[in-house]
Amino acid sequence: MTSVPQIRAGKLRAFAVSSSERASALAEVPTMQEAGIAGFDNSQWQGFLAQPARRRTLPR
Repeated sequence: MTSVPQIRAGKLRAFAVSSSERASALAEVPTMQEAGIAGFDNSQWQGFLAQPARRRTLPR
């Protein structure tokens, strides 16, 4: 996961991992299921970007 350094530095925020199990490199980041999105299981890495002004509308 090449985004881990940016997440650790606070430059990116990880909302959830797309696999059915938490990633060992980001154990504090919930799965999509744990974040409330049932039935989502994708072992491929997905990145979603939004402008900083969108933060207030994203799940916390």
